[in-house]
Amino acid sequence: MKLKSIISMVIMVVITLSIYSVSYADCWSGTTNKVNSEGKIYFWKDSSIESYGYSAKFTSAISNWQFSVDAMSFSNVTSADDYTDRWYVGDTVISGLGGQIIPRKKNWLGLWVTADLDEDWSHCKVYVYDNQMDYYNLTTLERVSNITHELGHSLKLDHPSTTQISVMNQGIQDIGPSAYDEQEYLSKW
Repeated sequence: MKLKSIISMVIMVVITLSIYSVSYADCWSGTTNKVNSEGKIYFWKDSSIESYGYSAKFTSAISNWQFSVDAMSFSNVTSADDYTDRWYVGDTVISGLGGQIIPRKKNWLGLWVTADLDEDWSHCKVYVYDNQMDYYNLTTLERVSNITHELGHSLKLDHPSTTQISVMNQGIQDIGPSAYDEQEYLSKW
């Protein structure tokens, strides 16, 4: 009888923990001050996007996240302020790194510093690396998927903690946001 009680308690704990991890582990905690009252996220595109030939790819990646009337929308601005994301295309010496984000916040001295992913941040820098995508011979669709993935991180979406079809999975893929990504996006925002 005592063994049955222990097994029942262990099962309950495992079920509770698995529900918690599935529901909340795929979004970083904290907020971002960059979303205004109209649900717009302002971004500024560096000239590197045009010079590397990525303008249409970024436009496609933005439209990938516009799947709901209730969803936030991206709005391009000509100059960046404290709450405007900055988007870049460049090269890196880090093999296999197709892109990254760097969240930014002001510290108690008023200086800009890199924020932890689970902290509140004011804006982020989004980088995609052309030389790495060239090295792996990524198609246009795979490059758009990579940019969509990095923009998902700028929306505080993490890599899935479970096996899911998701643009937020690590690695080379040629998909846009799935129903799972939309659910995570809408539950976060």
